Amino acid sequence: MKNFWTRLVDLREGEGRPVFQAFIVLFGLIAAHTMLETARDAMFLTKLPPSMLAWVYVLLAGLSLIVAAYNERFVRRFGRRNALIFTLVGSGYGTAMLHFLPQTAAVVFAIYVWSGLLGTVLIVQFWLFAGQLFTVAQGKRLFGPIAAGGVLGAVFGASSAAGLLMVWRVKSLLLVSAGIMIITCLLLTTVATDETRPPATLTSAGTPGATKGRYSLLRDNPYVLRMAAVVGLSTAAVLTTDYLFKTVAAAAYPPRELAQFFAVYYAILNSAALVVQVLLSGPLVRRLGVVAAAGVLPLLLLGGGAAGVALGGVAWLVLLTKGADGALRHSLHRVTSELLGMPLPTEVRERSKTFMETVLSRGVQALTASTLFGISAVALDAAPRVLAGVVAVLALGWFALTMSMRRPYLDLFRQALSRGSNDVPTQELDLNSVEAVMEALSSREPPRVVGALDLLVERGRTRLVPGLILYHESEEVLLRALEVVPAADRSDWVPLTERLLAHPSDLVRVAAVRALARHHPEAVMRAQSDPSAAVRAHATFCRLQADDGIEPLQDLGLVGLLSLGGEEGRAARLALLDAIRDSGDARWTETLVSMSESADPTIVPHAAMAMQRVQNPRFIPFLVKQLSVREGRGTVREAIVQHGDAAFDELERVMRDPRSDPRVRLHIPRTISRFGNQRAADLLGELLAREPSGVVRYKVLRGLGRLVAENRVTIDAKQIGQQTRKNLVEYLRLLSLELPITAELRRGGRGAGSGSLVVGLLDDKMRQSLDRAFRLLQILHKNEDIRSVHLALASKDKRVRANAVEFLDALAQSPGTPEGSREIMRLIADEMTSAERVARATPYIPRPPSTYQSALRRLLREKDASLAALAAYHALELEQDALREEVDAAVRERPALALPGMPPLSRRGAEVPVAR
Repeated sequence: MKNFWTRLVDLREGEGRPVFQAFIVLFGLIAAHTMLETARDAMFLTKLPPSMLAWVYVLLAGLSLIVAAYNERFVRRFGRRNALIFTLVGSGYGTAMLHFLPQTAAVVFAIYVWSGLLGTVLIVQFWLFAGQLFTVAQGKRLFGPIAAGGVLGAVFGASSAAGLLMVWRVKSLLLVSAGIMIITCLLLTTVATDETRPPATLTSAGTPGATKGRYSLLRDNPYVLRMAAVVGLSTAAVLTTDYLFKTVAAAAYPPRELAQFFAVYYAILNSAALVVQVLLSGPLVRRLGVVAAAGVLPLLLLGGGAAGVALGGVAWLVLLTKGADGALRHSLHRVTSELLGMPLPTEVRERSKTFMETVLSRGVQALTASTLFGISAVALDAAPRVLAGVVAVLALGWFALTMSMRRPYLDLFRQALSRGSNDVPTQELDLNSVEAVMEALSSREPPRVVGALDLLVERGRTRLVPGLILYHESEEVLLRALEVVPAADRSDWVPLTERLLAHPSDLVRVAAVRALARHHPEAVMRAQSDPSAAVRAHATFCRLQADDGIEPLQDLGLVGLLSLGGEEGRAARLALLDAIRDSGDARWTETLVSMSESADPTIVPHAAMAMQRVQNPRFIPFLVKQLSVREGRGTVREAIVQHGDAAFDELERVMRDPRSDPRVRLHIPRTISRFGNQRAADLLGELLAREPSGVVRYKVLRGLGRLVAENRVTIDAKQIGQQTRKNLVEYLRLLSLELPITAELRRGGRGAGSGSLVVGLLDDKMRQSLDRAFRLLQILHKNEDIRSVHLALASKDKRVRANAVEFLDALAQSPGTPEGSREIMRLIADEMTSAERVARATPYIPRPPSTYQSALRRLLREKDASLAALAAYHALELEQDALREEVDAAVRERPALALPGMPPLSRRGAEVPVAR
């Protein structure tokens, strides 16, 4: 069963929970809205004539444009998840209030408009939230299954409404819908998102500048203009079909039966949409192609409209026409619409999509609604036949324009392939797309060929790649093809790859050996005499892999390769490491241990990747030692983490041993954080409290911050709170030391240069203290955007700073905040002078220095040797006897404080060693 779901939904580790949560949230949204929609249609047609729908469409189009503009600001201000939560709360409350109002014509009209606005805002906010919850790469895999939750929610909402109407009045559906919204809202509060990541740039649809830019987009991109025309015609055709359907339904059913009819009809319709999305959309697109599949819905509407004109708009025919719209619009039509836009460059696609789904679609709705109102007023008796004719004409134009897009669609597809793989469509390939891909494989342009290869790999269609591609003249293409073409279930590539063993490029020959080694190791034996050491190394590896009786380090050929010096020896070792990495065979453990003794730092990343595959506890000391080397450090960390608990034990031992190499200890905290478990969180929390080195402690803080942000672990909130308070107090203490020195420097006098260095170093340390404090706050409140608050405190805008102060004040009232931290935060963040801040800080820094000399005396006894040494140098430049004696005593206690070029320390002639 697990394998079945894995094939159906491509879930990766850690994605199951957020996908399920997003699925359920969308399910709840659509279920609530479908139930509300069922009630509003029945109530509207009971109280008002169908002709009033035109006024609703016009008003709804205008309001949607306004709401869309304000919705953007709302989302920006409160964050995507919070905005959706607030909107759901407001939607549930407003829907419940509408239930208790008398069912007058005005109230029913308002319910219809309310429902339409909610459908626009909630769906937009949900997909913005989904974009925050998942990356682009995840979205390509997961948005389809998540969207199925919406279709399932529509089925549930309509079916539930049909069942409830057997025992309840139609008006009661409003309360049920409101209840589903509130339940969905409560579920949404449990979803953790990375709210610190800024939302994608949104452009207001309502701003003149944005509209002007989109008009130029249409003018400069003929394909986008065609798409816009299709959107306009489809919007008008679908709206007219809906109007015709409700007009006929109102005439065919008594008012008391409308609610039950709509509930049952929508349940059947949404069930059909679910079947189409799950079972038919993919096969139809693959069989017909994107463009032809996009023409299915307009063709069906054309047939229904033409038959309606001929037969006079009979009820059963209108129901079938609306059924085609309901079953295909949110399934097959939505899929093909997205696919038609995929070959466009990403920026053009996003800008045009936003324009077409807001300004264009709403404008067309308003225009269509006005036309429908006129038709209903002029041709009242013949309205169904006339409306059916309008549907037929619009569907005919929609179908013709869609069919005309085949050639420009393929042209754009070819252009996307020539750009490489980034903007190539990622959905299932149809026949037309396959034709364009095969054409690209025959191109002499390497980027175009590689783009086609990448696309086929991504879609799992590598068997479409012809073996003859190994005759291509480009080295880039050959290297990629040798990764793609070789497979155990085909043999056409083998003789072509053997031919490449004589290729002039060393890289191609190496790739050919590696490809043959995976499936036909006997074919690479002649490569052992290749002039390239890298090729010989791969061939030797293949020979030894085929002979289990020989220990690798006892083979004379391998020993000879490893003894090579210079660039040739380095190439041989790197090639051998890559071969070991590919195989992951534990038989090569001794060889890896032997090669790890090399002093060549360039082999470290390759050795780490090989050790990550083979995995042996003997590798751990070597890997931990290599953390001091910048090159390949990320790879080394991954290899350490793959070794599990044994590697963690070694990291902990090194961190606790004061004799360990400081360069290694410096990078261990970030490595520990990569384990992402509770044990790592506990160790980093302990190190944060007791680590004596400030630099290492800062690394611990950063590692703990990343671990908490990316994993579900618990922390000692009390300990983190105490560390936060400690850093905030340190900021105030340093400020109290800086204030007298700054005041003295303003008066002028001796030592201005060294004094400014002292002040600069104090400023740096104050910034570091605040940075540590805010990082600690982020750990305590992982779902808050603390970094933005920190930046806001430095803003020149008083209102921005005031908002940050109030936010910190509210945050400091949360449980776990140490006593007094709230007051310290306000003291640091509030608008006041430094002198006033220090004066008010006396409860936290008793007896702050009141004079220049007392501040310097305190600085001479700072734990930080750099700050104390600079203070000593500055004090001697002042040539004051009292300060000279203070410096003399401090340097005798800590000789490292004596800097080169420092003035004489003692007038008694005693010499003090000077640090060099």
